[in-house]
Amino acid sequence: MCQTGNDCNNRQKLGVHLKFIAKLTPEEEVTLTEAYRNHSLFRVRQRAHAILLNNRRYVIARLSELFESQHETVSSWLDKWETEGLIGLLDFSTKREGLCASRVEGTKPFFLGYN
Repeated sequence: MCQTGNDCNNRQKLGVHLKFIAKLTPEEEVTLTEAYRNHSLFRVRQRAHAILLNNRRYVIARLSELFESQHETVSSWLDKWETEGLIGLLDFSTKREGLCASRVEGTKPFFLGYN
């Protein structure tokens, strides 16, 4: 992230937090673009858009402004993408409901599809 100690200190004083996800693969870009454009849940669309923009080097401060969300919230979206992938874009209750429903139907979790 920061190259030198002074560089890091200056960024922290300015309130610039540089946090970027790992470069997206072409497949991930397509999947996130589809989620951003077509997913039935607004929050998933919003989070997918934020990840796509972060991949284009938008800093968290700018994303927070664009999405009218707290810095910590946007940071958590990026963390969840990095650790959980696409399922990390969903809220916990949505994940739980989808997993329960998929067990009942005996199929793959259908909440990942686009309506």
